Amino acid sequence: DGGGGGGSGCVAATSSTTEETEDDGGEWQEVGKASKVLSTTRTVTAASSPIRAIFSGQLCTRLVSQDTDGRSGKPSITIEPFQCLNLDIKASDVHSLDDALGAFFKSEALEGFTVKGQQAHASRQSALLELPAVLVLHLKRFTFDRNGPHKVSK
Repeated sequence: DGGGGGGSGCVAATSSTTEETEDDGGEWQEVGKASKVLSTTRTVTAASSPIRAIFSGQLCTRLVSQDTDGRSGKPSITIEPFQCLNLDIKASDVHSLDDALGAFFKSEALEGFTVKGQQAHASRQSALLELPAVLVLHLKRFTFDRNGPHKVSK
């Protein structure tokens, strides 16, 4: 899935509860059978402007954790505006714009994640929820280390 939202659960989590976000300050919970909370969703908003109307879209990031016993926690979904996608091109498997976009939207494991004070496995994945009229892609062509900046040659 090239970031369209289908594989990350972002679209499903927001479609049935969109109206609620205006009433409760940008956070709501999706409830399933027996009133069990399925996920918690937060939205981040920004003041409107002519620039944002042209260049701003919405990015949905889903965080899922699993404790050491294998029990999954409730997903946390954050919806936030963006004006530019920062694409890392230094990885050896990135040879094209499609590869860079695929890497940006790929699920990533998070190190050192804790739940209630205990070590847990967690993953994060982003998806585009709403595209801007003009999509700006920033290719990260420089890396920085203790020796200073270096240009990525591709």
